[in-house]
Amino acid sequence: MSSRGEWRETKWVCTTHLEPAVASKAASEEPDRFARAVTALERALDVAKSTGDFASVHSRFQPTSQFFSARTGLRPEDLTRCAHVAIDVMHAVDGDVSSQARWGTMATRVMETHGKRLRLSVDWRPLHRLLRAYLDGDSEGYNGAIPLAVHQAVVSRLARKSRRHFAPDAPAQIWAMLEPEIRAVDTADCFEGLGMLNLLMPCSRVGDDDDTNPWDEWVGTWVRMSQWMHTNSFWLAAWHAIFAQLAKHDVRGRIDWSKHRAHMHTTSLWFMELPVGGGEGPCPFGRRSPTRATYLFNRFVNEDGMRVRTAAKAMVYRLGTTSVEATVDGKCPDTDAMEAIVDVAETYAHPSNNGRWHQNIALFVQHSVRYFRKRCASKRHVDSAPVSDELKRTFARCMMRLIDPGMYSKNGKFRVVASSCAGQLAYLCPAAVLPKVMTRFQEAIEHSTATHQLAAALSVMTSCLRPMLLAPPEAFAGGEVPPPADYLAAVLDATLPGVDANDSHKTLGTVRLYASVVSNFGALADPGEDGACEAFPFFWSDWIPALFDRFFAFFRNVDPGNASKSDGADKHRGGAGGDGGASYLMGTSSMYSPLMRLIFARMHPKLRPRAVRQLAQFALTSTHSGLTGEVGQMVMAAATQAPEEAVPNLTVPLLRALAAEMDDVARLVADGVVEAHQIVSPTKEAKLKWLTGLLGSALHKGGPRIVEISSDVSAVLRSMFELSVTGKSLRLAEMAAHLSSMLCGALTGTYIDDLFAADDADAAAMPARWVASKTREGESDDLIPSRFNWRRPSPEEIKVATEVDAEFLRAPATLLLDALVGGEGKGGEGNDPDIGKEKVRGALASIGGVVSGFRTRLEDFQPVSVEPAEVIVGAQDVIAVPIPVQSRALACDAVAAVLEKVGADDVETLGMALFVADKLLAPHSQDFHGIKSALRTWHADATALTQPKLAPDDRKVQPRWLVAEYAFLRFLWRGSQAAYHRGGPGADHPSHPSFVRLVEQCRRMCLHKYSSVRAAARCATEGVMKRFPDSIPRLCDPAKQALAAKPADEDRCVAACKLLKATTSVNRLRTDPAHFRSVAAALLGSSHHDAEKAQTAVNELFLSIAIRFSRSHLRHTEDDVYELHADLRAARELIFGMMSPTEKDPVAAAAAANTRRLSGGGSAEASSPMDVDEADKTKVTALHWSYSLMANALLLFLVHPRLDDVEMSRLTSYVMSCLLGDLKVIRMPAACVLLMISRFESFERAGAPVVANVLSSQPGALATIVTNLGLCHSVGDGAGGARGPQGRADALVQAAENLYGAGSDMSGKPWPRTRACDDHVLVGSFVVACARLFGLFARVAPRVVCDELEAPLLRLAFADGDRGARCAAAEAVAGVLASRSPPPWAAPLLLRAFDEAANDSTEEWLRAARRLEAALMCVAELAAPPVSDASIAFQESFMDELLATGESSPLANPSRATRDEAAKLAAQLIGAHGGDDEDVACVGVDHERLHAGLRAKANALLAQFVECAPDACREALERRPSESPSGGDPDDPKGVVVVDLDRPSDPQTKEGEGFKAPEGRGQHWLEGSFLTVIQLAKHGGVANVAGSVAKMLPFVLKVQECPDREFALVAKRTLTYLKYLVFPRRHLAAAVAGTLEGMRDSSQWHARAAGLKFCQAFSYRHSFTLSEDEMAALRDETFDRLCDAQIEVRSLARDTLVGFLKGVGAVSAAAAGVRARCLAAAAELPPRKRGRPPPNGGGGSAGDRLDPSGGGRDTPDEDAKAARHGCVLGLSACVLSAPYDVPEWMPEVLEELSRRANEPNPVKDTVRLAFSEFKKTHQDAWAETRAAFTSEQWETISMGMELAPSYIV
Repeated sequence: MSSRGEWRETKWVCTTHLEPAVASKAASEEPDRFARAVTALERALDVAKSTGDFASVHSRFQPTSQFFSARTGLRPEDLTRCAHVAIDVMHAVDGDVSSQARWGTMATRVMETHGKRLRLSVDWRPLHRLLRAYLDGDSEGYNGAIPLAVHQAVVSRLARKSRRHFAPDAPAQIWAMLEPEIRAVDTADCFEGLGMLNLLMPCSRVGDDDDTNPWDEWVGTWVRMSQWMHTNSFWLAAWHAIFAQLAKHDVRGRIDWSKHRAHMHTTSLWFMELPVGGGEGPCPFGRRSPTRATYLFNRFVNEDGMRVRTAAKAMVYRLGTTSVEATVDGKCPDTDAMEAIVDVAETYAHPSNNGRWHQNIALFVQHSVRYFRKRCASKRHVDSAPVSDELKRTFARCMMRLIDPGMYSKNGKFRVVASSCAGQLAYLCPAAVLPKVMTRFQEAIEHSTATHQLAAALSVMTSCLRPMLLAPPEAFAGGEVPPPADYLAAVLDATLPGVDANDSHKTLGTVRLYASVVSNFGALADPGEDGACEAFPFFWSDWIPALFDRFFAFFRNVDPGNASKSDGADKHRGGAGGDGGASYLMGTSSMYSPLMRLIFARMHPKLRPRAVRQLAQFALTSTHSGLTGEVGQMVMAAATQAPEEAVPNLTVPLLRALAAEMDDVARLVADGVVEAHQIVSPTKEAKLKWLTGLLGSALHKGGPRIVEISSDVSAVLRSMFELSVTGKSLRLAEMAAHLSSMLCGALTGTYIDDLFAADDADAAAMPARWVASKTREGESDDLIPSRFNWRRPSPEEIKVATEVDAEFLRAPATLLLDALVGGEGKGGEGNDPDIGKEKVRGALASIGGVVSGFRTRLEDFQPVSVEPAEVIVGAQDVIAVPIPVQSRALACDAVAAVLEKVGADDVETLGMALFVADKLLAPHSQDFHGIKSALRTWHADATALTQPKLAPDDRKVQPRWLVAEYAFLRFLWRGSQAAYHRGGPGADHPSHPSFVRLVEQCRRMCLHKYSSVRAAARCATEGVMKRFPDSIPRLCDPAKQALAAKPADEDRCVAACKLLKATTSVNRLRTDPAHFRSVAAALLGSSHHDAEKAQTAVNELFLSIAIRFSRSHLRHTEDDVYELHADLRAARELIFGMMSPTEKDPVAAAAAANTRRLSGGGSAEASSPMDVDEADKTKVTALHWSYSLMANALLLFLVHPRLDDVEMSRLTSYVMSCLLGDLKVIRMPAACVLLMISRFESFERAGAPVVANVLSSQPGALATIVTNLGLCHSVGDGAGGARGPQGRADALVQAAENLYGAGSDMSGKPWPRTRACDDHVLVGSFVVACARLFGLFARVAPRVVCDELEAPLLRLAFADGDRGARCAAAEAVAGVLASRSPPPWAAPLLLRAFDEAANDSTEEWLRAARRLEAALMCVAELAAPPVSDASIAFQESFMDELLATGESSPLANPSRATRDEAAKLAAQLIGAHGGDDEDVACVGVDHERLHAGLRAKANALLAQFVECAPDACREALERRPSESPSGGDPDDPKGVVVVDLDRPSDPQTKEGEGFKAPEGRGQHWLEGSFLTVIQLAKHGGVANVAGSVAKMLPFVLKVQECPDREFALVAKRTLTYLKYLVFPRRHLAAAVAGTLEGMRDSSQWHARAAGLKFCQAFSYRHSFTLSEDEMAALRDETFDRLCDAQIEVRSLARDTLVGFLKGVGAVSAAAAGVRARCLAAAAELPPRKRGRPPPNGGGGSAGDRLDPSGGGRDTPDEDAKAARHGCVLGLSACVLSAPYDVPEWMPEVLEELSRRANEPNPVKDTVRLAFSEFKKTHQDAWAETRAAFTSEQWETISMGMELAPSYIV
């Protein structure tokens, strides 16, 4: 157990500040309720372990889970018990992945919320076994893709969260177990072991007081291991995630990080994936990670920016931890490294770019700021290494260099991150952030050149507003910006035009800014008035009306159709209308609703009448029905925050206007002038929608004034419902229903009256006091908000609600019952059976509106409980439900009567009835779904309005209204959850007759003929099934009967399938054997529904079941004898009984196969997947092919690892029948099943003999199986090798193959697992499951395989035109070769097939061979120690062949294809055996003894590569092709005769004179060596031989351009790969020397150019590992290249020099020296000779600029021109090294450059480029940039500025 963390009770404001009675009851009772729930769970588990029935345990999951979200003070001992019992349940239901995922989630949640303070004890071994089982493919039964994926995610997350609770000796145990796996780098085990180490290693132990693990030793080993595969991102990311965790927790200084600093910082820079040196950011090659390891571990290692996250984490937690003695010149090396990394990243962060690296830079900033803030707030870290103010300033300045360009980046993620991080840094170090932010915002507002920045500037200002108001005066001491009060006043006035109907981003940004401003002031009062803020004398009386006018103009001009971005997330705030609004103001990210309520709540009382009248005037004189929700928010804000003013001036006028409109409608009805359906015209309907929506908002929260006008509201409602009938207007009834719903909710709801009021403490302060949302034991309560003023419904409101219930629910319900069924009786004909549909709809709308408004305040039915419910406290526990259950029962009866009596074709009425039925059956759901939506909005608001915790004794605070709103949402959530779980575990739905009657009618409607009715009915029915799982079988019975019913009915079949494939029904299949049995029988008995839609629905039902199914735990008796449930056994017998003999009897299947083969149809493939494969199509089986597939799947669902011998024998016989049978679609699943059950205990006793008997007793069984499997391959000999789609049947077949994973999950561990198989990607033609199947046959029946398999394989291996047969043959050979005793014919057959196969068929053989590492048996044995002497000898023979002299070596073969294949083989052998002992990953005595000879030969081959390279290079460069007969110019490409170097030399062809290397060691050999290096780099083999590769570097550079263009391309490819390589420290000197040699090459300017380009990438990849001398050597040589004779080299030198002037390679003195040398050289340049300007305007002719030869060389008589140009290039590099700021040296450099503006090209072009880039990178701060120059300096550089194009818009 962890020694850290003591329990401290946490009190949440959202619980302590609930409605007082609810809060009191929750505090006193919920801890005890939770304790009883956990005790009951423990007892249920004990019983389940003895009976095997875990249904009672699973039924307690949801009721127990609800306590975690309740935020109540649960006791630590109960939480500990809960976590332990959840883990215990998870392990007890082994094999039931869905249940394991659920209980694992519970345990994870406890640990995430309370884990640091709980004394838990978790064993890591069971978790490891669960993860290992997935990696090994050790499946014990079928599991669908969805539950399997969820299970893997949950278990891996649980393992990660459990680490701190492992035993003290767990780290040593975990490392001891995983180290051998990680060291096995030649196999996939290394990735799986590393992923497991990353997931399980409890790195937090390094900070424990009593920890004794050798962490420093381990880290040293791990750092060396991390360098083994630097081109594999998974490998690097996994290791550095571990290092980041250790860096965080190493507060005791147990690890000497100084030894690893250079490597870690260099790798952190790689993770940014910057495109340095012309390459891609991420490494585009490298060894592939295994699929399963990647899938399981990637989410924690290498996904979604995890690499950048770990880099930032490791960097931040090491800042400032270096001791004073270890600092360099008083500077912390880690801080210098951070600045260097930012230097490099800054160059690539320009806003105008949007490369992939921008996302990484954004994530780096985000995580760096986040972790730095967390570190500042962590007591453990502050105590061990305090964060000084200087470090905070340094960090803030550093991050602002990336945040500043990120504010206006094209990358959306970067903009969001920059805004958030600027706000967080402004709290930490305001002086470093706020002046820049305020200046930028001022520029965006005031200057026309920065209007495009306004939306981003608004976002940043919102984040920085509160820090600006909190900042001390000294933060603004520089005078760059005005004081915050003056600045904010100007901002409020200047941003009013930001509310713009034509710019959504600007409008939303402005609204968020205003919400932030108002949240920071307790009262919006003018100077001198009560409550006014003296520090901010602002005239709100002018600003608020101006703001309202802007919004009204917005409403008049916005186009609701084009502006629709609403998600309805603000409906919980009283949004009017059913659509929630039509503009983006109602979106989740908008703060429009709280802004309106804050303004009305906090404005001075004197301002409210004017504001209400202003709003009323707009509402009563306008009609914007599409914007009812938006304007309704303003109306609701006025009505709730200023009811005294709003009711008489706004609510009553709206009511009167609506009444007048209804009077007008009544007159039209009475006059009868127009037809009834035309009375409510579209115009009239829009007006009514507008008025009802706004009036509904005005009624929000009720109160005494609403009671006063309730009779008038009821009168209007009465009129609306009546006129909806006479006017035949359904929309009018819906509007009335909405209004009645709002009225009922207002009358019976419980609300917080002062939700938006300011906190009591000093409301006049600037900024206003914000409050904490929780407090822990021992913390003061000074930041806890004052109690909220909750208001329950008054007796007067309850009375009115009762009257509304009587008139608008009971009365219409009674009307319907009387008319349809004769009153409240149980049936019969009603008094008015011909009642019009308008009257029915009106009554339904009236009932629905009342039910929707009352929700849980209308008493619900009591569920049938099994035991007392232990649920959280809800409002119903302390507040009496105002409306009795009789009203709900009456409504249920009325709706049920409508569903029963209304005609089937009246779809609209049935839809309305079902909508009301859903509200009646699930009263909790409306609140619950509304709360979920509301919480999304709340979290978006909280993200922008949260002041973070910045110190150990600090706390996170938020505006009081935000905390209060969360408390209100939690109050509503409690009510919905208490109602939902009211029945307790295992409860059944209520037995009340009214409830039962309505559910029965909904169930009947699920099979209705119209899809819209079915969908509405399913919604209501599924709600009941989800709440009461025990009711699922009963409610699904009609659907099962419909599938089995005859005659066929397409609509009922489709409807039945829709209901059965509901998630609730499918999930029930896992735990209810009777339900599984009945569904299986119904599914298999539905074949008579042969219509296309019906069969499509059946197939979808099957696939839905298959993809979500998981096997539940087996039942077992007290004597521990496991068995299936009786219903499951019956289902299994049913399935077997439906099969024909050939489907389950291998003898019959084999006989049928032999008959077909003898009749000549054995090789014919079926015309479609549903047909049999051979020519005999007349035979009819018991099941259609698709139903055979379903039966096969359903049977597989019942397979379990404890099969007895009888069942094992029968199942094996069935599987063998499938393999031998004629139904193609089930062969591959059968193969997977056989491989899975071969791992079961009873297989060897009962299964293997059956397999052996079938193979031996049935003639041609093996031949039939291999032929059948060949037909299963989806390949062809046509273009692309694949068949086209064949319709629905193929879709089902493909879905089935995906479900079974082609054996990936059921056929066992991925195989083979060597490095070679990682290097080659399958194309779909080689199926591992098939190969493994034949390996099983070779193990079970070796004699039969040896005697009978060779002949069919010889036939199929060379089957012309049948690629599927060749694939199957390749798999069969691969399988038997990998068996323990392969037959003697296997290896020769493989070689023969590979040699003789046609070109289009070599692919299968090649992949079969390489995936097995088996050109012969010996190579295959490389993967599985112990390695045999034969394997070593075989590999040595290959090495001897590669080392052969002359052209005998395949590496020197004249054929390029041969050289390429030889290079792959050489790379494989060198990667496995080459290098010295230091480089070899795993060295042992046995390894050394066995591989010493191989290592010597591999190193000899490497040595030959280096030794022969000089002569080979010379031959390649001096080799001349023969001249053309016409005597063309050899230097002219058009006159060159291209010689095919792949073709053997022709003695009659005359070769040009040139140097010749020794035979076989010339250009061809050099190309072979380059290709070998490429293969080594591609597949991660360079780490072992980096020294030899470094020695080859100068030769690669030298031949970048040579006469043989094909060879030159190989050289260029080689250099491209070398750019991504990382050389160990001991080989860096050789690599640097090679780079310098290339940069100095006097004969090849291409080599110098390539050397410079390589130098950029090389210095980046080795940023912190190069020594100062090595970095200086590269920098000096780059500087010398500025004056190179070749202009291309000079330009590249300029670009390369930039990297040495900033970032990692920058040394301040060296950079200053470079600038001084450039300036001095420029000063010494002789003046340009005056003369007549060239004809082209001063740029000089082409001859003046370049060598006439066309190569770009300066003419010999102008050598000084190179020096002149080099000077300017050097100055240009200095300018480019400061892309965003203006250092003090910049003006002088720009002045000197400007003086060269009129010189001839290329000088002029270089000056133009320098000024162009300067403008581009400084445009966003142009005013600030210009201020850095004196007027004389600016005038001097004007000439250069005029040269460059303008970026200022």
